[in-house]
Amino acid sequence: MLETLSPTIPFRHLLSFLLLVAGLAYGQKPLVTFHDCTVVPQEWADGDSFMVKLPDGRTEVFRLYYVDCIETIVTTDSDKRRLRDQGRYFGVSNFRKVIEFGREGTRFREKALSKPFTVTTSFAKALGRSSKPRYYAFVSTSENHDLARELVENGLARNFGVRRETPTGIHRDDYEDFLSDVEFVAAIRKKGVWSESSPESIIEMRERHRKELRELEDLEESLNPPPLTEPISINEGSLEELERAGFRAHQARNVLEHREVKPIQNFADLDSVDQIGEKTIHKVKDNIFFDAEASSIPTMRVPAP
Repeated sequence: MLETLSPTIPFRHLLSFLLLVAGLAYGQKPLVTFHDCTVVPQEWADGDSFMVKLPDGRTEVFRLYYVDCIETIVTTDSDKRRLRDQGRYFGVSNFRKVIEFGREGTRFREKALSKPFTVTTSFAKALGRSSKPRYYAFVSTSENHDLARELVENGLARNFGVRRETPTGIHRDDYEDFLSDVEFVAAIRKKGVWSESSPESIIEMRERHRKELRELEDLEESLNPPPLTEPISINEGSLEELERAGFRAHQARNVLEHREVKPIQNFADLDSVDQIGEKTIHKVKDNIFFDAEASSIPTMRVPAP
């Protein structure tokens, strides 16, 4: 038993250390687990973003992987657009009702985390309104329930956002599919915000949203820097070169951070970088190459789009 390896080190701390070593060995940004965490109340906090006091006394702001709770504070144009997109997703045009469920999501999270809980994070940065840096995390309640799943299950969040392999080793695509099923059941049962949803409106509202996204993507493409004339090394390319290869700005920064731990040697390594998946790999695969010493390492098969 692992407990017998060190009588002075708690088993859970030893396990966290072993997971850290394993993450470094594979070149992934390692996940670190903190037990006995507590919430630090903040006016801006909502269902998926909140401040946490770690066991050593530090305070950090965390944002849940996989889910997006409805806005509760709408003061800027960005807040308004986000609330509009959330309303469209759930098929609810009464935005006062939408915000009410955002507040219900906050209350649900407060109750779920009223007892000490567990945070697992790689300290991958996320944007947010807090003045403190914000990091993506998995959060488990005192009863060992995944908070993200519980929010989706109760119709208080959508399956939407940044994803990565879970602490238990479930591939991000598999867990995304699982949460999609959980969300579907919540919609059928009219849980949470789905109780106000209009099935007839969902098709029209979501199509309008997709059209606007396509327009924005076309605009972004027209403003992108000129494409590369030849492929670049994924481990030596500059931030600008990575963007020209097809990575978005935040993805290029994640590549830079990831390769500081260990060189990216193949497509499987690239797939493990935060916020990069098959869609991005299809986009950049002809514009990048891996180091010569990695050429003999089997790469992840990239299926045709």
